[in-house]
Amino acid sequence: MAAAPSPIRPEPFLAIGPSTIKEELRKERNRLRNQHWGNTTGLRQAKHLLGGYNLTRYGETLNLSKGKLRIITGFLTGHCRLRGHLHKLGIWSNDLCRFCDVNEETPVHLLSECEAVERRREGTWAITGQVTKQYNR
Repeated sequence: MAAAPSPIRPEPFLAIGPSTIKEELRKERNRLRNQHWGNTTGLRQAKHLLGGYNLTRYGETLNLSKGKLRIITGFLTGHCRLRGHLHKLGIWSNDLCRFCDVNEETPVHLLSECEAVERRREGTWAITGQVTKQYNR
């Protein structure tokens, strides 16, 4: 007996709209971007302070003035006028925090650890208690 011929018909229909495809591509792009950020060597301090990649934060950063961008870049790289960095360069005699005189003065210390500037930090950011939680991961 001969095999029955297979019917000729259109390919199976898959109901996926263009917005679903765009959303999946966006998710994949974000996953790859975060994977690249995580796998990039170095950037220890920036990774600690920023966490992951954030497109909104990226856009806001591009609109900052040159002076503010310089300050943020200094904090993210650790190359700023804090005693920890100045001491490493041989410009300052010690690396102790000018406010608490206990720990090394670094951006991470000032933003999340220094008890001497805690009230000022919370008042400036108006997020009582959230600063330390955000940066001490």
